[in-house]
Amino acid sequence: MDYSRIFQATNLLTISTKEQLRDKDYLTNIIKTWGLIDDLVINFGYDDCRSNIGLFQQPEQLAPTLIYLSKKKIKKYLEVGTFIGSSPTFISIYLSRFNDLHTLAVDRDYQYNQVFLDLANKYSKVEFLKGTSDDIKGYKSDLCFIDADHKYNSVKNDYENVGKTAKICMFHDINDEGTVKDRDDSGTVKFWNEIKTPNCLEFKDHPLGLNVMGIGICH
Repeated sequence: MDYSRIFQATNLLTISTKEQLRDKDYLTNIIKTWGLIDDLVINFGYDDCRSNIGLFQQPEQLAPTLIYLSKKKIKKYLEVGTFIGSSPTFISIYLSRFNDLHTLAVDRDYQYNQVFLDLANKYSKVEFLKGTSDDIKGYKSDLCFIDADHKYNSVKNDYENVGKTAKICMFHDINDEGTVKDRDDSGTVKFWNEIKTPNCLEFKDHPLGLNVMGIGICH
């Protein structure tokens, strides 16, 4: 695998000023440099960013989300549903620029890439665990990112197990018409619409105006 763009983005995350890292356009370009997973829905409009070790994220959604979070006191970060570890590695390196961070990344399939593990622990403190939120029920974090099984009961279970005990709870795919249509994985959309309040935040921008993915944050 070619990790050159990962290393380039990591370098930018670590040498850029905090002011630069809080600039939306600047951070969006770093996310694009890191790369997006090779998926037609995710890559729609981002052909030059395709990578088989990239992020399952939309840059215009993740960048403002992280900028918002950079202004919060986050020392314990929990990510549930991490696949190969691209997401917790990128997010941990970014957030560690603003706080002394410890990350717990949990996934039942545990396919973490050793390069990501080494990178994450070079710039932060990251623990990777094979399991689900059932294995860490009641875990307290400053930020919990739920992005595992998207079936309704699974999303609800993750929230009950670890989302409720987090100071900030974040969900991925709150507006994911692009991937949930005609499939039994639209539970995040349904659950988010049930629990969100006027104080919750939604990051759903897409350069082509598509209703794809989306990130929701509630306190």
